[in-house]
Amino acid sequence: MESKKYCSNCGGEMDENAAVCVKCGTAVEKDPLGGIGTNDKKSKIVAGILAITLGEFGVDKFYLGYNKAGVARVVTTLVSLVLCLVFIGIIVFLAVEVWCIYDAVKIFIGKTPDANGNKLV
Repeated sequence: MESKKYCSNCGGEMDENAAVCVKCGTAVEKDPLGGIGTNDKKSKIVAGILAITLGEFGVDKFYLGYNKAGVARVVTTLVSLVLCLVFIGIIVFLAVEVWCIYDAVKIFIGKTPDANGNKLV
């Protein structure tokens, strides 16, 4: 079974190996790699490098044509960054609270003087 292609001039159906459209006579150009049409083969080296370097943003998925997976990867990354920032913010807030409680205890037991070195009364 032969693959079919369509003439860019008249839209008529053509054989994949045809050099001229039988309907309108338009010459069909072959691509530099010897095939007709576009070369949609993807490089595994490029895909691998994209996965390692920009995989967090789904660039490798978009390169390979998995657009939904790429969008999911971008959303997941953004959500995890926000949650990480929130988590770090909570940790910092709790650390400051512990520091404040430590200072309060020092004040109550009389270990902290004022800025001039005078004891608190």
